[in-house]
Amino acid sequence: MGDRDMLDENIQAKLADACAEARIVFWEDVSGEFAQDVRELDLPGVTVVDVHGCALATKRRVLRDERDGNFLLYRAGGAPCIEEDFLLDVKMLARPFSATQSASWAEDTGLPIEAARIVSAHAAFFASKERRAALRELVERADWMRGGYSDDGLVFSLLSVCCGSKAIHKVDAVRDMAARALEQYAKGTDDLMHLLERCGLTDAYWKAFSTGLGYRSETPGLEDFAFEVMLSACSDLTGEVPTLSPDATIVISDMANDSRKSDVFTDLVDATCDYVTSKCNLEALPTEVLAGHRYLPVVDNVIIRRIANDVTQGVDCSSQIVEVRARRASGRFFSKWGCAYDALIGAAGVLARVPRFESEVGSVDDVRTCFDRYVSDWSAIDESYRTFGLVASKAVLLMADVFEPLAHQVELSYAHYSNRLSAAWQRLVVERGSWPVDWEGFAQRRFFEDRVLTELASKRVAVVVSDALRYEAGSDWSRRVADRGKCQVECTAMLASLPTYTQLGMASLLPNQTLSIDPKTLNAAVDGSDATGSQHREQILRREVPDAAVLSYEGLFDQEGVGRLEGTKLAYVYHNVIDMTGDKRDSEELTFAAVDETFGQLDRACARLFQLGFSCVFVVSDHGFLYQRDSKSFDFVEVPFLGVAVGTDNAKQSRRFVVANDLPTCDALIEFGAPELGLSGDFTCGFPKGTRRMRLSGSGARFVHGGMTLQEAVVPCVRLTRGKARGSAAPVGVDLLTGGTKVITGSFVRFEIFQTEPVGDGVLPVSLQVGLYDADGQLRSETKPIEAASSSRSAEERRIPVTLAVAQDVANGARLTLRVNQRYGTTSKYKTVAQAEYIVRRNFGLDF
Repeated sequence: MGDRDMLDENIQAKLADACAEARIVFWEDVSGEFAQDVRELDLPGVTVVDVHGCALATKRRVLRDERDGNFLLYRAGGAPCIEEDFLLDVKMLARPFSATQSASWAEDTGLPIEAARIVSAHAAFFASKERRAALRELVERADWMRGGYSDDGLVFSLLSVCCGSKAIHKVDAVRDMAARALEQYAKGTDDLMHLLERCGLTDAYWKAFSTGLGYRSETPGLEDFAFEVMLSACSDLTGEVPTLSPDATIVISDMANDSRKSDVFTDLVDATCDYVTSKCNLEALPTEVLAGHRYLPVVDNVIIRRIANDVTQGVDCSSQIVEVRARRASGRFFSKWGCAYDALIGAAGVLARVPRFESEVGSVDDVRTCFDRYVSDWSAIDESYRTFGLVASKAVLLMADVFEPLAHQVELSYAHYSNRLSAAWQRLVVERGSWPVDWEGFAQRRFFEDRVLTELASKRVAVVVSDALRYEAGSDWSRRVADRGKCQVECTAMLASLPTYTQLGMASLLPNQTLSIDPKTLNAAVDGSDATGSQHREQILRREVPDAAVLSYEGLFDQEGVGRLEGTKLAYVYHNVIDMTGDKRDSEELTFAAVDETFGQLDRACARLFQLGFSCVFVVSDHGFLYQRDSKSFDFVEVPFLGVAVGTDNAKQSRRFVVANDLPTCDALIEFGAPELGLSGDFTCGFPKGTRRMRLSGSGARFVHGGMTLQEAVVPCVRLTRGKARGSAAPVGVDLLTGGTKVITGSFVRFEIFQTEPVGDGVLPVSLQVGLYDADGQLRSETKPIEAASSSRSAEERRIPVTLAVAQDVANGARLTLRVNQRYGTTSKYKTVAQAEYIVRRNFGLDF
């Protein structure tokens, strides 16, 4: 808002009216405040004359030379004594005019005449037309002006306008002023303070903070105020009684909740964090208290270090980390620290489960039991490792001293698990004498016969084949889909054909009686027909289903691809993100990110297929994969004859297997003939023992498949059908636990949110917002976001303690409603799911 640079419109209008009624208007400006403005005044048809120094000439001009002209005669400083006033006779003939700027401004803003003193004292404020307009609108509506005019009320209104507040309730205006002060400090600007100083309002500003917020200082200033506000907001950590009223905490809470002020809030916290932290003994506070705090990001640092110490000692604290993560997820700084919590969840899953696995695996004495235990229990270790690996690099960058040693420990533990599991599994397979290809319902090569044909009897069926989607990943994705409750989901496991590579895995998912591979090219054949590529696979499918169609994932979303599916009974859709990423040395480190990307694309593919009229969708895979982040955690195997055999085109190899018509025996390999693998032909396959890799020029070694490990060989079969699942997913219920008495006696109200059941198995987490409201629906406290996302089966662990700061101006005896509002999905809309009535009884004093 700029200051005035000419006469305001109100005075100009009055001058125009006066000049329209009289030929001569005489303006005696005693104060001389308009001397500069008059020189630039333009009144149509009127000659404006400043008579200073030209009194006689003006008199001659007006009375003799231009008798018919219209004049505005202006004299600054007041009239001289009568004996020296050469214009006295002209003045007697003229219409007198007088004006003061303060009176004009008061009239323009609708203020009474008694406001003139305040207007004059704060002239710089009224010099702005925009500020006057804002003031005019405010004084008509503000609750502090309803009892009639007062100097204090007007000054408070001036402050409110300067701070850009449009609030009509005084308590809200004070909060707006405080928020503006904090924003100015956070941004390192002093525009507001300069404006207040220019308008003569600085003392009134700090007085308003003293009265409204309890802020008192011998040297008040933005920095001092910001530090006091943050100290009061962090009283749960300092243990000190807040020096400011709860309204100061409400200001901070509102700022933390407002995504539009994210940068300002972050800058404010950065500027005050060190000092406030120095007043806290964070190490002495329980994790539950720290987890409930919202303002200091250093809290996350303390929590993470504390939990990491337990994780490194093998404490099974995954559920605790999930609970803490859920409570921290609604905080402003979670985007920074979320990767650390996820890394801890993954690390805890590995380090706590591997010892249990070690105690169990020795008692497994047949392949089917080993397979079942892997599917039901041990594959969770692979999922935890993937969870850790997905965010480990970010976590190390965030807290290297914590996550570098933790990552090393996780790698060692996972390598031990992988080696121990592969040794046990391979021993059992060798003892069996063949690869288990005859498991009805569990063998990959029986997928079409056991699953697809059954569904085709009554449904249109689509099969999405996602390359290298291993079992734990498919199981994880299926749980996420099931939790959304939009379709019926069932996930089972299949044992892939061996070797576990793309061509054979893809062939195994087709209708087949016999499978074979060419040792020279590794191309696969079904019943003697080439099964390489989409065209050949479509031909094989059409032997069973004449109108079957094959297309890529991308084809689902273009007109040509959709046209090929019209009316088809069966569709195979091929998707490739994980294998394409992991198989390249330059991108294999992104394998786990590719799994996450795959989840999103599978969601989209299934939704599209349902949209196109398919009522049953299978998501399956050709093979899994083994991935170890640290190349030092696995070994390479030396096969002396391998280079010669491959060089003469008598063999074909990958990192994890070799195929040859005549493969010499080697102690480093486990060897099976084609019949022992359920394949047609006269060749031998060799597989490195354990998780070891064979050397292969030009390819990466961290991501591998083709071998015998369960990570490579167990793949998902996820069946999805249209319609909501029985007992489909619903938001978790919450109750409000308020204790015996519902009386507010101080500045805070404390209660608990109880999550009625664990999240998972069709029970969805919910985002809540809690606050106190009066009978008019006005918010009378801070609001806090709460995430009800606990998966714990312990009822005690699903209790969420909450403390709200109550507005200072709430009257004694007032009735307030505590509302728990639940958000609709990811929208900004809420509904009330629980509430309780409180009465305010502050007779015994405030607790601040």
